Amino acid sequence: MEGKRHPAPPQIIVESTTTVNRAIRRKHYFFYEIIKDGILLYDDGTFQIGKPEKLPYREIKQYAEEEYAGCFDMAESFLRSGQTANKSNDLKYGSFELHQACERYYKAYMLVYGGTRPKSHKLEVLGPMAKSRSRGFANVFPVNTPEDREAFDKLCRAYIEARYNRLFTVSEEQYEYMLARTEALREVTIRECAARIAYYDKMIEKEENSLI
Repeated sequence: MEGKRHPAPPQIIVESTTTVNRAIRRKHYFFYEIIKDGILLYDDGTFQIGKPEKLPYREIKQYAEEEYAGCFDMAESFLRSGQTANKSNDLKYGSFELHQACERYYKAYMLVYGGTRPKSHKLEVLGPMAKSRSRGFANVFPVNTPEDREAFDKLCRAYIEARYNRLFTVSEEQYEYMLARTEALREVTIRECAARIAYYDKMIEKEENSLI
């Protein structure tokens, strides 16, 4: 559009009507947001867009496990890169990798908890979102001292500045905090996701017994 700039050119994604409606039925974050916020460009009247449904808990659990596997595995890959960067003393690059690991751990939990994937990349946004659903995330990033606060601030800034700010630096002490807290977040994510899956198992049993 004239006079407007876009960060990336539009892309066309082609999916079958069956795939789209199946995803909308379970309120998949990507397709549901397209239907909710998108603009209809053409309608020939032959396709009926489905609506989100209340899913049985067995399906909710299956979806949660599938989404968790993909998101958590990506977080693990970023964490390994961050650990390697620590050994090679490439702390600036490693801080970005650790940021990405933390982002994916938080989003893995959000997907398991309620099937949502927040758009934000900001840890200072994702952390409180996770904590509002489980107090297990409350103390993942302690900021009790000025040093802790500065280290956490740099981890949050690393998403942009580790890549684009040549003056951005991370000390060994700050990286030690970042790595230790990312590993702590990993353990909390595993525990809290397992607890949520266990909750789904209980609800499956209750729901299916009520049908007998």
